[in-house]
Amino acid sequence: TESEVSALLQRATTSNVKLGPLPDGLCNATSAGTLRFVQGSAQVCDGLTWAKLSMPVYSSCSEIKDQTFTTLSGWYTVQTPRGLQQVFCDMITDGGGWQLFAVKRTPGFDFIGVPPDALTYPTVDPAHDSVGWIPGNSSFNQVMFRFSSVEPNSYVVYTSGNAIFDAYLRGLSSTDNIQNFGSWFRFVRGVRTPEFNSAVVSGMHSYLTAGISESHSGSDLWVDMWSGADLGTNNYLFSDNVIARGTKCLAGFCYEDVPIWLMFRNNRVLNNIVPAPTSNGLWSSCSQLRRFGKVTRSNVYTITQNGNSASVYCDMETDGGGWTLYATKVSTGFDFITNTRATTANDVISADNAGNIPLGQQWSQIMWRFRTQYSGLYVAYQRTNATTTFNDFVEGATVPNTIEQIDGFWKSCDGTTRSPTSGTTSFPRWHWYQASGMSQDHGLTQGWVDMWSSPDTTSAGYTYFDAAANVGTKCVCGVCLSDPILLMYRAVSPSLILTGYPAPTSLFQSCNAIKGANSASSTGIYPIQLPNTDILEAYCDMSLEGGGWTLFATKVSYWFDFTTATFNPTALVSTDLDMAGHIPAGASWTQVLFRFKSTASYYVVYTRGGTPALDTWLEGPGSSTTGSANNAGGFYRVVSNTRTPATGTASIGILYWNTATGLSETHGGSDDWIDMWSGAETSNSYAFSDNPTAMGTKCLAGYCYLNDPINMYYR
Repeated sequence: TESEVSALLQRATTSNVKLGPLPDGLCNATSAGTLRFVQGSAQVCDGLTWAKLSMPVYSSCSEIKDQTFTTLSGWYTVQTPRGLQQVFCDMITDGGGWQLFAVKRTPGFDFIGVPPDALTYPTVDPAHDSVGWIPGNSSFNQVMFRFSSVEPNSYVVYTSGNAIFDAYLRGLSSTDNIQNFGSWFRFVRGVRTPEFNSAVVSGMHSYLTAGISESHSGSDLWVDMWSGADLGTNNYLFSDNVIARGTKCLAGFCYEDVPIWLMFRNNRVLNNIVPAPTSNGLWSSCSQLRRFGKVTRSNVYTITQNGNSASVYCDMETDGGGWTLYATKVSTGFDFITNTRATTANDVISADNAGNIPLGQQWSQIMWRFRTQYSGLYVAYQRTNATTTFNDFVEGATVPNTIEQIDGFWKSCDGTTRSPTSGTTSFPRWHWYQASGMSQDHGLTQGWVDMWSSPDTTSAGYTYFDAAANVGTKCVCGVCLSDPILLMYRAVSPSLILTGYPAPTSLFQSCNAIKGANSASSTGIYPIQLPNTDILEAYCDMSLEGGGWTLFATKVSYWFDFTTATFNPTALVSTDLDMAGHIPAGASWTQVLFRFKSTASYYVVYTRGGTPALDTWLEGPGSSTTGSANNAGGFYRVVSNTRTPATGTASIGILYWNTATGLSETHGGSDDWIDMWSGAETSNSYAFSDNPTAMGTKCLAGYCYLNDPINMYYR
């Protein structure tokens, strides 16, 4: 509509667009870029003629949600067989994508009508009684019953499959029908019943001249929208008026004058399967479901890991979500970490479940939380580098009984406040062993994670416990409970979701391929699929030097050895942690970029072939873990937009590389190229250094920063 276009024009920044029309209406070079609204259409001057603008028009609220990921509920324009039509969409509840088709406000109102034909859409008013039906040409697989303005977290959902009831919802069945059928689930103030999958509701009654209701002698906890009140049994959770009982009730709540909305959608997440744009079919972690599939509900989902289909439990809410379950502890003496390397995660959240982070998974964070009680409490660990013994332990390696100081922990013990407020803290004595568990050393002040196989008899520092046997054996945040403790992992925080990046329609092997195919300009995390791997997350620099760079290693600590002979998929996604890696096998590349994370003012680029032995080392050292070259060729550097050399590449006098120490021109050399060794140098020809320890260890193009991560990319 004209008002919608006007609103869009008002949002446009005047630095990028001119607002029209021009007084004379002429389109020429002077008026190029001017927008105007004429004869019912938006037009833009391209410098020669006025061209009509086209905007995507979708066929349903579900399609709008899937394509735009909007969370704004309200009126939208959709394409129907009879032209454009305004429809009301709920884009939030249960993942959104719901289209309103009928409204019941008056207790005795019959809200399902008979359509004049299969192509007619009903006219609905969200605030008033509206007869409706699901249009014959609209695909649907779920129907939601919800109140318009109260109990936003209490609603009922039906999944299609019962032929008679489906026909009734389309206004095509006049049968007075009573059946026991599924598939249903309900939410009561945020709690789902059943927790997974769906339930059969007994005595569900549907009739065009009366409504929808379970039997008035039934549970009173599903849908009760009959034309007459339930004056008999009363198992309702709440009713504001006796006349509302049985006539205006959902999930046990009855409100006489609040409209009930009936809404349908075609849910792409139905059956907990979220397709990925690949021949393999499925995403490979809960992190990917959250980031790329935009899944926001904690549940059991089907994914692919190491080529195998797996049913896994995903926490999509705690601390931003994206967590994949790998182990569960219910019994106090249960040893929950196994040294048998798992190939997939799992969905066992109610029973003892020994496991480890599956082979080849991307993870930089793990979390401990209770399953249901105190579910807002959690403790998390930030992986500090790729090779610590504790990391090996949770990945299923056999390790000795170990007590060490470990960095990288944070927690939230009230459901809202993070401690520490930023960054992480360390445990002075963190204890782990396959035959016993993991815990702060017993006897210390507790308040983090205590999951040992034997109780802590000192009981020091615990804030609450429901049984003495749980003290020191099943504790998170100092709270010790019989409730299962879930252990979960994820790649990185979902805060790095690219809000401007649409759902991928195909998968590529590198960031450069994504850049070329989609003209992507936003730096961030994208899905890629390397040869013979599951889908992976990769951090892409889409701006520097034309973009298309794929991350493969990061050096944060001055001493860290950032290359490894074993492919580490987490190195593709982590920009701010020590993460050793190499260019993946089968990757196509011609350049490597060395840059600081926080500044693009100083960086070095290496061109493949300039030093062939270095190429081999960057692709995975293998047996050649060390090497050097005189006049190592293939490099150029950029300092404050000045390129050296101006064209082509240059040589570094003496260049050393070693898996155990790093990559650097010889100490005492020019100090103008790459100096990423494990030990500092005393000679100083650097243009700048913020700390003497950074000299020779964290330097690019003559600039040294001790705490700014150096990221290595290929394209």
